[in-house]
Amino acid sequence: MSEIKDTQQPNVEIAVKNFGPIAEANIDLRPLTVFVGPSNTGKTYFATLVYALHGISGGFAPFPLRDLASSPLDSVYYELRGMYFLLKHPEQKKAISELVKKSIVSGSPFKFSEMPEVLRAHLQSNLTNPEVVGTELSRCFDIKSISDLIRFTDSECYGMKVSLKVSGKSQEWWHLNMKATKLDIIVDGSINANLVLDPRDEPASNSTFSPEYF
Repeated sequence: MSEIKDTQQPNVEIAVKNFGPIAEANIDLRPLTVFVGPSNTGKTYFATLVYALHGISGGFAPFPLRDLASSPLDSVYYELRGMYFLLKHPEQKKAISELVKKSIVSGSPFKFSEMPEVLRAHLQSNLTNPEVVGTELSRCFDIKSISDLIRFTDSECYGMKVSLKVSGKSQEWWHLNMKATKLDIIVDGSINANLVLDPRDEPASNSTFSPEYF
């Protein structure tokens, strides 16, 4: 079972089409990436896009949470506890309680697919909400509408595409895809169902939360 041990240097792939002055580009982002080329070819546009996507996802971490805690496991425990107190359905609360006790008490790893469906949807919300993506892009580029980023905006034939894939050494963590026209923006993405959190990799996390909270 693959585990989140390779979180320090994620593999980040970003591809764009009809984005600002860029007709098409695919970048494999490295810890140090330098954009070199003539003026007005899209270097600043792409660098700003990287910054915006970094903000949307909380830093290209295994879980795309904007308010990521000190570790992926701490972040998930924080979200689990918040969701536990918000839920009213006893079965959903029980599922969260059992998952937390399993991971904290026994130190057993668990897959993303083992989390309650309502929590999985919440953790993936940044990847499926066009308002979140659109607002961050508009803020970073200081524009009123995402359509301002589309290459040849005046043409009905052109739309913009942005895709982001984040992975570790052993498996994909999550991906985000965005399509935009002058009239609409469509966003879809998901976290890998087989992504694993292992408390044994993060011993400090066990002291942060206690099963009595659930």
